[in-house]
Amino acid sequence: MEADSRDVARMWRVYRTIYQMCRDRGYLVGQRDLDRNLDDFKTEFAPNNTVDRNRLTFLVQKRDDPGDQMLVFFPEDASVGIKPIRM
Repeated sequence: MEADSRDVARMWRVYRTIYQMCRDRGYLVGQRDLDRNLDDFKTEFAPNNTVDRNRLTFLVQKRDDPGDQMLVFFPEDASVGIKPIRM
């Protein structure tokens, strides 16, 4: 059970860092997502102490060009090659 809690906390840090990176690169992100604490993250994305990675998927658009969009997803695979990333 403790390993699950560590995994949830790790995914929360990854989630928070990715949102910060998107903001720093000029993408529009909600302040609520940037400020989400670990307890809120657990409630929304890991109610059973296991992160539902599909629910973490989000789409952002550039602040100065709404047509420039980026899809962020969190695959279940431990190691991801280039094939699932290319669209």
